[in-house]
Amino acid sequence: MKEQIINGLQLLSPNIFVPWSINTAELKELFNNYDIKYVTPQYYTIPALLPADIDCMLGLHFDYGLLNWFELFRNQNYYETHDLITSYNDFQAKFEIIWGKPHQSNKSMIDGFENHFWHFKKITITHSVYERFCICEGVSMRRK
Repeated sequence: MKEQIINGLQLLSPNIFVPWSINTAELKELFNNYDIKYVTPQYYTIPALLPADIDCMLGLHFDYGLLNWFELFRNQNYYETHDLITSYNDFQAKFEIIWGKPHQSNKSMIDGFENHFWHFKKITITHSVYERFCICEGVSMRRK
């Protein structure tokens, strides 16, 4: 998966490879038989399972009509039985299985957490905790 991220994101469930730079029509065709949720013309979500047993919601963001940002987040039910520290540690351990140790880290504005970054050619992966209406965990994969 480390090398694949340059071309897109492999999902295990649904079993789909999502390439960078597809347009929304291609996305709808790719996920034709699955329950992808339209949020805005530039944003869709779907429950997904990724390698290393990463069970999450996948957000797909479009700029200028092309996919350029994957976002991973927990569904709301997850936090009924887990806390933010558990989620953060779980995501981080699994990311390190897939992408290795972060290429860069710095202290988060939220005490007790760090922001981690991986860089693969034009792709930057970020795992962070931040405040946005409440304290949130964020995972993004962006293509420059």
